[in-house]
Amino acid sequence: MNELRKEKIMELLAENETVEKAYLEKELGISPSTVQRDLIEMEREGLLVRTWGGAKRVSNVSIYKRSLLQEKIANPLKVIGEIAASKVKDGELIFMGAGKTTLAMAEYLTAEDITVITNGIPQLEALAKRNINVFLLCGYFKEFSRSVVGYQTVKMLETYHFDKAFTGVRGIDKNYQLLSRDGYEHNIKKICIQNAQEAYVLADHSKYNRTAMFVTEEEQTSRLNYITDFPWEGNCDFLQEMRGYVWYKGQK
Repeated sequence: MNELRKEKIMELLAENETVEKAYLEKELGISPSTVQRDLIEMEREGLLVRTWGGAKRVSNVSIYKRSLLQEKIANPLKVIGEIAASKVKDGELIFMGAGKTTLAMAEYLTAEDITVITNGIPQLEALAKRNINVFLLCGYFKEFSRSVVGYQTVKMLETYHFDKAFTGVRGIDKNYQLLSRDGYEHNIKKICIQNAQEAYVLADHSKYNRTAMFVTEEEQTSRLNYITDFPWEGNCDFLQEMRGYVWYKGQK
């Protein structure tokens, strides 16, 4: 079974508790027979329980979710993380959002005397191990991403101004606007883009041309720089850097 599909199914179950086969077919772009095979295999692994029309979450799903965030990060994320880390200079104050893409930055950071503000617990752990100054925001614990979110998180962020901000993203639409799965993520991205001298979104090529309920405003999109592993199609002026690509859209 494809590991990316498995991760996506587990992510959907973490959010919704139950998912229908028809929804999985549409969301993953696969056939009914492939969905059926995937669910059978995942049930055998104890990751879900099959139902008549789909699947439901099992009680020990949190163990699997944590393992997803702790497993070795795939090569596309390493490509993006290396470029992102190279943008950080000595003495800077930066924001690092939650998620596996931003987590990939941690091992490549070489700038000295930096301070990182984050809402991601894996980011906190990775940076602390490297003796990098790191501050974890407060808020409600979001189990799947192991992050903190909410009103308190946003209010704290509003008081900081960053040299640079780095955020992952659920997806990017055809107008290059950022997509979020919920209002918590949306508000955090909004504040960080506004309060950073330079704002970077880290997204592999599979995140392009998606849809979601929460979308960044066009004014904010104009301030963003995009780091990816492979250039997207469209009117994008990507420059190759290291093993990936950067579109300095926010630095015209």
